[in-house]
Amino acid sequence: MKYDYTPRMGPTGIEYDPFVDVVFTNPSNGLSVEIRCLIDSGAGGIILSAEFAELLGLDLKRGDEHLYQGIAHDPVSAYDHELMIRLKEDRHAFRVVCSLMPGLKASGLLGQRGFFDHYKVVFERAKKRIELTPLSSSTT
Repeated sequence: MKYDYTPRMGPTGIEYDPFVDVVFTNPSNGLSVEIRCLIDSGAGGIILSAEFAELLGLDLKRGDEHLYQGIAHDPVSAYDHELMIRLKEDRHAFRVVCSLMPGLKASGLLGQRGFFDHYKVVFERAKKRIELTPLSSSTT
């Protein structure tokens, strides 16, 4: 599956980034939400804004606490929950752990653990496109 990068306004004008639409489903109650996520090879795992917990019927803080430390000085807490993910245009679905983070400035990041485990990801930045190929069979 090939996707064009998404244009957005940046500090120096139009910038292009690899965003895809992903359907997240809570396997315990069947509630789903579609989230536009940035494919981020530098992110450790799949991180979603904590605002989606309610839409998925999750009690945010019942998840295992996970501390993230990036460019910020202090670690930031997130709460891990098991969800199903599926790219909007794909039939493959995978059970993964997602960290829901209060105060996340993005809707979602698709990182190493969870996303890159299930997809071969080829960035073609010069062509402003990304190619995603499922690596394992669907769990649905």
